[in-house]
Amino acid sequence: MVALSEPTSSAKHSRIAEKPRHESRSCKNRHEQVNRLLAVNPPFEIRPSLNKGLGVFARIPIPRASIIIRDQLVLRYEQGEKPQQKYRRFLRLPTPIQEEVLKLAVLQDVKRSMAAGLKLLLDGVSKDVIAKVMHLEDVLSTNAFEIVVDDPQTPAGLFLTASRLNHSCVPNADRFCGNESKSMSFVANRDITEGEEITISYITHLKHRTERQLELRRWVIVCQCPVCDIDHPDSRAHEYRLKRIARLYQDRCMDNSGRLEAGVGRSRNMLELTAKRARERIMLLSEHCSFHKFLRQA
Repeated sequence: MVALSEPTSSAKHSRIAEKPRHESRSCKNRHEQVNRLLAVNPPFEIRPSLNKGLGVFARIPIPRASIIIRDQLVLRYEQGEKPQQKYRRFLRLPTPIQEEVLKLAVLQDVKRSMAAGLKLLLDGVSKDVIAKVMHLEDVLSTNAFEIVVDDPQTPAGLFLTASRLNHSCVPNADRFCGNESKSMSFVANRDITEGEEITISYITHLKHRTERQLELRRWVIVCQCPVCDIDHPDSRAHEYRLKRIARLYQDRCMDNSGRLEAGVGRSRNMLELTAKRARERIMLLSEHCSFHKFLRQA
């Protein structure tokens, strides 16, 4: 991982992470100021996490809605792009960046690697290069993010610091894509205490425990966060709330995104019932995102 800069003497007095403000005409200048502050005095540090390799931890108290990380895109590639094309792009990176990329954790899918290696051999790639190409493929499949959040069809990209963030089904940070998808920001969704690990969700938040565990097998993760721990006192209530939210999203008047379907005539009673369910869904989502006591135990 790229070494973090030591804070300057004046920066050491700042014990609170930068909080984002409303957009203005000076938005670009403000973003540049935030980038400089995060680079000089980052509110996080990277260190070992129990049973998870390396993780990202809060170095200072971080208030809710604060920008924790603003990470620059290192390597972008299209879905379905050939491994040798990605490798050529990788070789154009500065040597120090290449070294940091190759240090990232990898999970090797042996069957996929053998099939891809054979295809590379048939494409005329030399044996010496194949091993390097496949190692990069393993790095990308383990650490890359979709450029557009939760859109698997979008181009993917590698972000060095973000690759050190570990998973939780009740994360304390959410990710947002930056200008023209050249950066990715991670924002605290609640107050984070000093020394607490900063986590994100690798999967969609609103899935049932069984679905979450199946999807997390991709990263060989057996999640032990409070909502996945069936012995945790709040776990059952959390799962029940998820089921209620899922049922509300199946309203006959709603589309898959939870919006009122267009171009369909409805009675007043049906619309009133739909409005009532929408209000209930908002209340449940608010509760789901405000598990303050629960999240602090995560």
